[in-house]
Order: sequence, then C-alpha cells, then structure tokens
Amino acid sequence: MSSSGLGTEARARSPGSVMSALFGHARHHWLWDFKAARLELERSGFREIRRAQYGDSSEASFADVEEEARWANCLGIKSVGNKPPANARTSCRSAPVPLPAMTC
Repeated sequence: MSSSGLGTEARARSPGSVMSALFGHARHHWLWDFKAARLELERSGFREIRRAQYGDSSEASFADVEEEARWANCLGIKSVGNKPPANARTSCRSAPVPLPAMTC
C-alpha cells in the first residue's frame, strides 16, 4: 500500500504537517476499480469511457510526460468530458490509479 500513496503510515502531529495533511492534497484517499469509476464518470456526464494503456493517447503531448513505470499494476481510464448534470460531483484527475496486486 505504501507504494500506491494510499493511506498513511504515521499520523501528522506537528502544526506544519497537520496543515499539509489538511490542505496539501498530496495523498490519495479513495481507491476505485474500473466498474465503480465508470459508473461515477457516467453519472458525472462523461462518455466514451474505456480502460487506458501506456502510450495509447491520441493527444501527442502525453508522450512527453507519460512514464511507463507509473502504469505498472495500475488502472488507467480514458473518457470524454461532457456537460455534467447540475447535481454531479465534477472533481476528477487523470492519472493511473495503483491497484493491489490481487485485483489485476
């Protein structure tokens, strides 16, 4: 789990580390499988949702920033945005999500 960035090994105790933990947004707090992520993306108005693989983007600029090692044991998702429903949660990041080895 530590390599995935999920969870924490030690609780923040100093004022600086508490503030960083609260407002830094540097840690993942949710783990999604493809089925659940697809459902939430659909509910948020996304379409053409599919599993993504390293190097399969039609956007040329991804070739400059993608790292193959970051895709090992990960779930990548490609979707096309659409105007979300008024009540939809719209916070979304596009990056591969590490998966536990047993779910691959």
